[in-house]
Amino acid sequence: MTVVHLVLAMSVWGRVAAPDVPPDPVPTDPGATSPVDGESQRLSEASAAFTLGVRAYKEERYQDAREHFEHAQRLEPHSDTLFNLGLVQQAVDDHVAAWHSFDALLSDAADEVEREDILAAQAVSRAHVVMLEVLVSDASVICLDGRTMPRVADRPSVVTTPGEHQLDVDHQRRQLQLEGGQTRTVELIVAAPAPPPLPRRRLRALAVLGIISGGAAAGLGLSAGLVQPPVARLGLGVGAAVMGVGALTNAATALVITRRSRRWTPPPAPTHCPIDG
Repeated sequence: MTVVHLVLAMSVWGRVAAPDVPPDPVPTDPGATSPVDGESQRLSEASAAFTLGVRAYKEERYQDAREHFEHAQRLEPHSDTLFNLGLVQQAVDDHVAAWHSFDALLSDAADEVEREDILAAQAVSRAHVVMLEVLVSDASVICLDGRTMPRVADRPSVVTTPGEHQLDVDHQRRQLQLEGGQTRTVELIVAAPAPPPLPRRRLRALAVLGIISGGAAAGLGLSAGLVQPPVARLGLGVGAAVMGVGALTNAATALVITRRSRRWTPPPAPTHCPIDG
């Protein structure tokens, strides 16, 4: 009977034995691999990866140790492997990942002593992470640094790194400066997007041109009624008509611009965060 022992580098609860693996049956097809063979190979590979991780950790090759423990955990999830992975994540300053690794262990702690040991290991990362919660009245999508914020108890909450972060709530953007060890609650009221301002400069120009055109049309029309020569009267009348058309055109253009501004509809709320989409 083969028994695989996983020995921890810094475990407080000692040696843990993996489940017994029964003897390999004799395959009927020499080229076939039985399910037991596959299981045995997977456990053997997980054990080897774990051992390499312990060795790398002792030799302070923390990035290599992390890769080995991650590989072992993928092959055969185990609390001891995850505990060691959390320690290595702390050693490479990935405290957010370490926090989540220890958090995952807490729910499966065998007793209060083991739970206290996990909490003590997790506490090392507390000064290097930020607990961020967002309270918002109404919002469809809440993004932190371009990614959707997870929800805890139906509230957007996340464990993140200290430093500058970008919070996007629908169409509003806010820069956050977070400090390690901080528990931060950000309360936001999402206001409806404001319509774009009227192009007042353009409307003012149209109004000036309308006044000038209207005044010129009136002056030319009056002059046409006072002059005697038919040719001059015709020319002044045509000029008055042209200026009148210009005044009407300016007024109509200003009216169209104003109506379009009043008919503005807000852009649709985003359905996903940039990096998620």
